[in-house]
Amino acid sequence: MFVGLSVLRAIGSARRPQPLREIAANSGLTANRVHRYLSSLLAAGFVQQDPNSGDYWLGEAAIEIGLQALGQLDALRVGIDALQAYSERSGLDCHLSVWGTHGPTVVRWQAGRLGQQLKIEEGRVLPVLWSATGRLMASHREASELAPLLKAEIKAWNAEHPAKPIDRDQIGTLLTAVRKRGFSATTATGDHQRLGLRAVFPRPDHFGLETVAVPIFDHQGRMPIALTVFGTSQFSLLGDNHRIDRIVETARAASRKLGYAAGS
Repeated sequence: MFVGLSVLRAIGSARRPQPLREIAANSGLTANRVHRYLSSLLAAGFVQQDPNSGDYWLGEAAIEIGLQALGQLDALRVGIDALQAYSERSGLDCHLSVWGTHGPTVVRWQAGRLGQQLKIEEGRVLPVLWSATGRLMASHREASELAPLLKAEIKAWNAEHPAKPIDRDQIGTLLTAVRKRGFSATTATGDHQRLGLRAVFPRPDHFGLETVAVPIFDHQGRMPIALTVFGTSQFSLLGDNHRIDRIVETARAASRKLGYAAGS
């Protein structure tokens, strides 16, 4: 995989169509090896080839990924501003997450003055079913994308709790409810039941933490990033609807900066 990326990088860095020999020289690989990778990249749409000269340049698939990356950078900048502003106002710990190759992934942590003095490292992959962030992001992903992650978590849960097995239908019910409500939450107490937030299969939180995750949408109505806030034993998030409203409004304001219009 990394060799293929080096070939793509060599093609893109030239900013013009290149013959095979130049790509090989720029990537530090032999021409024969580069040719093998080019064949696969051509078939996948990441590279194009001029039928007359035989030169290569980036294909539509590579350009699309580049544009998506630029869009995510914009979302991160806006998200970080929202993260820092909310944490400074509330004093609470917060983090931003994106959907990575292995699922919901933390990309920025902000410690608050009233927080728990803990930190979730950037790059940490969160569980889909057992975190507010995971449930929120999963509620906005395609079923085919979720399938391998859910399969692993369902298998692990059912092996540990054979008397309380879970299935895809239960998960579907949970994710539909999360998407309809517009945010996700987890807590070690039962306070969230009156808000209709009780999980289909709650998991004890040994740290006694409350978390609320809210979506930040872009101009196309996609959710590239999630903002998650950590409550404390002295500062309950779920015990006060106004506190949740303020978190939700923080995310909505960030979404508007990215060009999102509600209902789009």
